[in-house]
Amino acid sequence: MAAKPLWINTIILSFAALSTTIACYEIRGFCFNVMNSMSFNMFPFMKTFIDHLTERNYSNRTVAFMENGSWAPVAAKWMKSMLEKSKNITYTENNVTILSALNDDSMAMLDKLAEEL
Repeated sequence: MAAKPLWINTIILSFAALSTTIACYEIRGFCFNVMNSMSFNMFPFMKTFIDHLTERNYSNRTVAFMENGSWAPVAAKWMKSMLEKSKNITYTENNVTILSALNDDSMAMLDKLAEEL
């Protein structure tokens, strides 16, 4: 099943190329944020990014989570717990869990998340 293209204002940030401060600045104009952690727990740069967001009163956003891991990924749970003190955060019903590699199940999750956003 192929993902359907959606025409929404999108930005993809790589913490390998940007400082956390710049990433926080770049997302300020987007009301939908998808946070993706590449490891089973929480990628250190993502933790720092969320710390920076909450220090700057991150609020009034819709947030979705993507996580990846071979077994028992918990990154989405940890990211959500870090945002608990943020105000007016709406969480999507659909999040994406990828177990090591993208497959038909995770593609279906991506499609559902895209439709929700």
